Order: sequence, then C-alpha cells, then structure tokens
Amino acid sequence: MTTHSKFAWPDKQYDGNIAGYEEHETDQETWLIDKGYAEWMREVDPRTIPRVTQDYRVRRRDDPSGEPIGTRVYRESQDSYSRRCDRYVQRGMKIWAKAMRGYTGQARATALQAPKHDPKALFAIIKKIHGDKSEKQVTRLVRKFIGREKVSGKKIEEFNQEWSDGVRMMRANGMDLPDKFLVNLYLISLGPKYSTLEAVVSVLPASERTLVNVMARAIDHNTESDEADNSGHALLIQQLQTQVTELKRGREAAFAASSSSSTDQNGNCSVCHKPYHTKEQCFAPGGDLSHYNSTQRHEFLQEKKRRRTERMNAQAAQKPDTANVAQEQPDQAGLIAALEEKVAEQKQKMEYAKERVGGVIDIGF
Repeated sequence: MTTHSKFAWPDKQYDGNIAGYEEHETDQETWLIDKGYAEWMREVDPRTIPRVTQDYRVRRRDDPSGEPIGTRVYRESQDSYSRRCDRYVQRGMKIWAKAMRGYTGQARATALQAPKHDPKALFAIIKKIHGDKSEKQVTRLVRKFIGREKVSGKKIEEFNQEWSDGVRMMRANGMDLPDKFLVNLYLISLGPKYSTLEAVVSVLPASERTLVNVMARAIDHNTESDEADNSGHALLIQQLQTQVTELKRGREAAFAASSSSSTDQNGNCSVCHKPYHTKEQCFAPGGDLSHYNSTQRHEFLQEKKRRRTERMNAQAAQKPDTANVAQEQPDQAGLIAALEEKVAEQKQKMEYAKERVGGVIDIGF
C-alpha cells in the first residue's frame, strides 16, 4: 500500500474487515511516522505525573518522574507544567481528529466507543475489536492456510499473492513458521503439475531456498513438461494394471478348473469342508479315502507328513539359487508381484512432490 492520498488510510477508509486489519495497521503506522506523530504516541501523558516542586535526585525505580535512578530532576513552575500538559492534549486532539476520518462502517461504530480526543485509546479499541482474532478464528485461519491448493484455472501470480497474504496473517497472529516448512508446504500446494520445480528447488543452495525465490521460480516454471511426464506415467500405469489383472484372472481360472470338483468355494475339501486337504485325500463318507481303516489312515498321514518335510528341505536347500531361477524362468506369482511393484513405483513418481515433504510438516503445529 502506498501512503499517497486516496490509496491508503486514512484517505482510504477502513470498514472493520477482520481480514484486512493487518493492512490497515501497516497503513496506520506508516501514516503516524510520515506525519511526525510516532514520537507523540510514545510519550507518557504528563497529566499522570505530578509536577516537580523542588529539585531532587531519583533514588527509586517507582519514582513518578519516570527517570532512571540517579537522574537529577529540577523543579517546574505551575505555568510551565500547565503549558506542557496543554501541548500534549492539543497534539492528541489533532491526531484523533484526522484519524477518525479514516473509519467507516463497523469500524466507525467501534471508534465512537473510545474516549473522545484520545488517539491511543482509539487505536487500541480498533485493534481489540477488529484485529485480535479469537481462538476459533485463528483455528479457521490455520486450517485454510494449510489446506490451500492451486486450482488449474488460477494464475500462479494470483495464487502467490494469496499465499503471501496467508503467511502475513499467520505471522500477525503469532505464528511465524520456519522458512523450510513454508517452502515445502508451498510446493505441496502447487500440486503435481509443478513436480519438476520441487526437484529443482531440492538441489538449490540453502541460502536460495527461500519462499520469495521459490515463488519467483514458480512463475517462470514450464508446467507443460510435467503434464507430459504425468500423462506418460498414467498410460504406463494403466498398461501395467491391465497386465496384472489378466495374469490374476488366468491364475484364478486355472486354479478353479483344476480343483473345482475337489474343493469348495473357500478352498476347503468339497466333502467335509475342512481345510488342508481335497476330496481325493478325505476320509469322510463320500471321500476317495473313506474306505481306509484306522491303520491305513495313520500310515497315509505319516507318509504325507514325510513328503511335506522332504519338500520343505529341498526348497530350503535351493533357496540361495532362487533369485537366479526367478530371473530365468519367473512364475506367474513372481511376475504379478514384480508388475504390482512397478505400478506402485510409477504412482509414487506421480505424487513424489507430496511424499518427499511428509516428514517436514511434522512440527507440532
């Protein structure tokens, strides 16, 4: 905001909008300094300090003169004291009269509640009513700031302005966030179209990884290459997922064809509906081994246990060469796992701008 007429407070009146208070406060401070009123705003009202009737040296911290301990204070005549008080009052009235012209709407109603001709009280009540946000308002402000995302139709310059205003309002409410957090949060809010920008920022020197510098780079950033990369990723993912689906369907169909008559829909025995065996190995009535007596059943189970043990030992002995065998002749399960892993990798590349800063956000905010 400029301090020239018609473009800043008090010529551009403040209506009490809470979201615009920080801008108003900056204009107010600029106006006080520009007009030479800032020094008066720091003065203590002389009417609150008793007149010095005789010379003395300050010995206590609570001396009414307000001077440092050891300072020599000289007596003041009644006329001099009265003139000094009058000058203070006249100066205050002049500032109050000019400031009152700068309020309209709800802010005007608030200004009328302050003591008349007291600019300090006037500015204090405006800040209390329109500047100091409640806890509920601060919570909404934080939620809006954290959740801000750039939509495709919004220009990057406009989005940067909104982001800068959000940072300023957060700081005005006592939340001066770390620069590293702000930069990474800003990159997240830009979305996947600016994924290449994050890669560029990650290799910048620490001194150049500032919010202002990153915003400037975002304006010059070409999102067309990112869009092309993302479309390629999407096509590859679609092809891989189609291949995985076909392989899975082939396995399920083969399994169903070979065991539909031996197992039920849950994979258990189709006769007794118990797990770990099929109809061909079932002892229950209707099973292929229902005619076995107790001795034959015991021998069958022992032989089954022995074969299982030998198979497990053979697999354990061949384990060091499993990787080479899998590379030469991969089975369908291994191929599906590899393809699914590749799909996950491609998805991760598309969203790596959000994933890479996941640990940075955790600041107890």
